[in-house]
Amino acid sequence: VKLVKSLAACGFVEKKKNVILVGQPGTAKTHAAIGLGMRALEKGYAVRFTTIQDLAATLRAAMADATTEQRIAEFTEPDLVILDELGFTPLDRMLADTFYRIIASRYERGSLVVTSNKSFESWAEVFPDATIASAVLDRLVHHAHLVPIVGDSYRMKNLKAKDAKGGETAKKKSA
Repeated sequence: VKLVKSLAACGFVEKKKNVILVGQPGTAKTHAAIGLGMRALEKGYAVRFTTIQDLAATLRAAMADATTEQRIAEFTEPDLVILDELGFTPLDRMLADTFYRIIASRYERGSLVVTSNKSFESWAEVFPDATIASAVLDRLVHHAHLVPIVGDSYRMKNLKAKDAKGGETAKKKSA
């Protein structure tokens, strides 16, 4: 929590560093990433947010209509790009290569916030081979703040809390 609060000052954007939020689904990685993006906007930085799934759809469409270079530029120009949900969907070779180009073009030139439900050791499952996973990871972590988010899913906690309250209410009604 202390690290996330210090990151909210957005010094990492000014220094062109990255933030990698890693944790299980439901642990508020996206919420934290959006919060950092909102703080960066408040400070006057240009910010772009997308999920990896939406990025993949955008890149597939760009490949089909020969606008790949324009789409890559859209992800290299902002001060901060937030890439959410790396790890939910494996990338095919062409998408992985284009994703790598975005990461490489931003290297030491712009900040990234990446959220992932996969540990670094598992990134080879997301990319078509370990070499490209290693190349992406190498550029991301070189100037990065790693924020491991540990805990149970907030959604599951809320469901359990509702179930507990519902059980208590049912007991009161039958009494």
